[in-house]
This record gives sequence, structure tokens and C-alpha cells, in this order.
Amino acid sequence: MQNLPPKDLVVYPCTHTALAKAYGISRKMLYKKLKPHAAEIGPRKGYKYDLEQLLFIFEMLGWPPNPIPEYGE
Repeated sequence: MQNLPPKDLVVYPCTHTALAKAYGISRKMLYKKLKPHAAEIGPRKGYKYDLEQLLFIFEMLGWPPNPIPEYGE
């Protein structure tokens, strides 16, 4: 089974909060899911995960069911 993104999904660098909203879970739950892989993900750039980090997260957790909010939304 391949983990392919939905055709209309647009990925933006995003904060932890925006990523949690995209998955439909709380920030605390997202922290718990990402904690074992923190070394592979690496530190965020400022407050945001960059695209390379997000692709790694999508490989681990699957593609989010909700769209990732654009900058400032």
C-alpha cells in the first residue's frame, strides 16, 4: 500500500498547531506521536516545520485528512 497524498493537498511550512489541526488531534497528542522520532525530524525552523520535515512526518503518520492552513490562517 502506498501512502500517496490527496490530489488537491497543498503543503505549506506550518506550525505545530496548524499540523495538529490538519490531523484533527490536539497539540499535546501530536507532541506524543512525534517525540520518538524527534531526532529524525530535527529542530523546527523558528516556529514552523519545513517541507522536508513535513514529508517525513507524513511518512510516519500518513497524510492528514484536513488541509494544512496557509500562512496566517
